[in-house]
Amino acid sequence: MDNIKLSLVSYSGLLLASKPETADDTQQILASGLISAIITYAKEVHHEDLQSISYHDRTISFVKFQEFVFIVETLDKEFTFTERQSKQLLEQIKLSAFSLLDERNSDLISEGEAQLILEHCFHDINSLNIILTRYPLKNLIPEIFTIQHKVKGVEFIENSSDRAYHRSIAKIIDKNILSVNQEIKAHSFLTLIPEHKKTFYVIFNTDGFTTKVGYFIIPQELDYTMFRIYSMLERLIKSYTGSRQNFEFIDLLVELQEYEDSGNKFSMIDLDEISLSTLSNMTRKDLDIVLFAALSGNPIYVVGGKSVSKLLVDTLSIFTQHLSFNVAGWITEDDLSKVDFNIFLRGIVGMSSSTYQSILPLIHNKEMITVIDLEEDEIKGPSASSYFIQFFDKIKKKDPTKASVIIFQELKKLVSLAYIITSIGMKERRDYQTLLKELSIQFPYPISFIEKALNLAKQRNKFLE
Repeated sequence: MDNIKLSLVSYSGLLLASKPETADDTQQILASGLISAIITYAKEVHHEDLQSISYHDRTISFVKFQEFVFIVETLDKEFTFTERQSKQLLEQIKLSAFSLLDERNSDLISEGEAQLILEHCFHDINSLNIILTRYPLKNLIPEIFTIQHKVKGVEFIENSSDRAYHRSIAKIIDKNILSVNQEIKAHSFLTLIPEHKKTFYVIFNTDGFTTKVGYFIIPQELDYTMFRIYSMLERLIKSYTGSRQNFEFIDLLVELQEYEDSGNKFSMIDLDEISLSTLSNMTRKDLDIVLFAALSGNPIYVVGGKSVSKLLVDTLSIFTQHLSFNVAGWITEDDLSKVDFNIFLRGIVGMSSSTYQSILPLIHNKEMITVIDLEEDEIKGPSASSYFIQFFDKIKKKDPTKASVIIFQELKKLVSLAYIITSIGMKERRDYQTLLKELSIQFPYPISFIEKALNLAKQRNKFLE
């Protein structure tokens, strides 16, 4: 995140830490002291908190939390936030700060601790779709190695380093090689490898005897982004390899490095056009079915009038901040003639009853689709979950900006658990119910929450299926 500078200052004006650090400490200390004085002046004279200062070609924003002030400054004059993005950013900082600074004395915060607090806040705001690492894989260096599958284990060829990472990744592939579709030219999976405390994005192609493997080590600040864009990268791989009779493996990895992240649809929706209360009223007792689908990344079709369908689709997108897939408020049969049918309908889309009836015979995996039929006042879906219902009731009347950030925090828990589940690909395969039982013993979540995390993990590590 090269565009933002974040500083933590005591309310008295003492600079505790900045990220990125400033070469001229004296200038930074003077600036933070001056800003603190201005904030105090605004509070005492005008009896209200100062939220921002504009000067030259940039704006500095402030988040006051008890005895502390966070100063947020954009470093690139061409990089600006919309009003909605600024609100989300500042709301996220407040939420991140609460668990770290609640009832803390600013005099007792060490420089090292202050830096860790900023690291934590940076990680949280970096995950928001309003702040994108434009090319997430661009600066990550891929590693490549080749393995030969033997009766017992694997043999490394064309690479003498044989790093510990290589052996762990090779073990996963070798154990599952028989389940790989040999007709597909390249496969990928995302997995946490606990013994290395790292997450790996792995791409490989195989003929069943020899396998070429490439991987990227995903840094912590990109783990949420990588989770979200995985399905998009999978499509890129399919498109790239499908259009070429032969391809160089390194060229495929370079193509992945060039992938540009555009965020998800929620990051582009006007929060004034969503209504959690309306979603609750219109789905009533079946909200658990609808939320399970949205959170798990399963398709949802909203069938009915255009204005209401679009409202529900946009509102449901708030629960897809951890995903990158299609969200379309309204589609027609003409739209479907211009795009990839299966990709376009793999998301949350609104449509008329006639459009739905015409495409229904063409849809694959109908059992995975959740349908909100507004005309028939009926909701059908494959799964339901009560975990988010109580949580939903607490936020449905909140300001949309605050609600979106609170939901984002819950989604991060879901993503974290899904990452942990991806590591099970290294272990012996289990049936679904046994795996659920084991996970419910290990983690303090209800089965319904674990089911959603497992569904997301299986989409990113096919070896879990």
